[in-house]
Amino acid sequence: MAFGQLSNTGIKIMTTYAEALAFEQSVIPIRRRSPEVKPLGHRHRVDEFKIRAANGMVECIYYRTAVVVFRQDGTIIINSDGFNTQSTISFIGRVLGVWGRIFDGKIRLPVKGKEYSIPEGGLKLDSDFNVINPMQECIHKLSRKNLTKVRKQYAPFIKYADSTLRLLGNQFTKEHFAEAFTSPYLELSGLYAPHLANFVSAVEMLFGLINDDSEAKHESHWRAFLTLAWNVKDYSLKVDPRHFKEVFTDLIIGIHRDEVLTAVPLEIGTVAKDRYAKYYNSTWDNYTRNS
Repeated sequence: MAFGQLSNTGIKIMTTYAEALAFEQSVIPIRRRSPEVKPLGHRHRVDEFKIRAANGMVECIYYRTAVVVFRQDGTIIINSDGFNTQSTISFIGRVLGVWGRIFDGKIRLPVKGKEYSIPEGGLKLDSDFNVINPMQECIHKLSRKNLTKVRKQYAPFIKYADSTLRLLGNQFTKEHFAEAFTSPYLELSGLYAPHLANFVSAVEMLFGLINDDSEAKHESHWRAFLTLAWNVKDYSLKVDPRHFKEVFTDLIIGIHRDEVLTAVPLEIGTVAKDRYAKYYNSTWDNYTRNS
């Protein structure tokens, strides 16, 4: 949903359980709906914004997610359910009067002069809007020294790739690249879709070729080289050596993240951009678990 569509919601700001419960009890349910459904804002937008009271809680629901929950004990729970979007931020602002922002891929909510991310299970506030469960944020720093050590493990392939780039220059053809993804190496194409399930197996296959020290290592290195070159070629099939090195280094950092990256905790309630956060997404987590 576009941000502009959330500017005319009919949602009123509520900050306590008593206010939320009183409002919920005053709302007339939508006719001919079973189970009972009550709109949080304009009645014609009930499928987007709903309010529901049960078991000592009042839930303010955005589509299917109880984004803001008022509890009878005075606590408030804010939960995005992983939907870190501007529309979720706007919904929180319309309901609670707390207007956040998206920073470094996460929703950050300002509370009493500080900024907080939403942890798993939701961000919990007490009746005075103090954060009960602040999440410990951290950024990651790269050890250049350790990265150099790790790169030495791949010295034979790096030497091969450098020599091949100098030898071929930019004389690559479609036929060259077609050699990389022939059976049984079709899974290598998954290297270019990190969001897909076969990314992990593609990385494992690629580095199996890179680490091959058998008599067939030249063929393996050639296939691995073409796989990486395919990722950096431009429309005229030219391969920039610097870009090639960057892509290979990117994969090395992901594979060896525990050796080359160190977590640095931030002060509670502060945020900073983590330039290496991408190595801690679900894809690389899956790789680490499987390796």
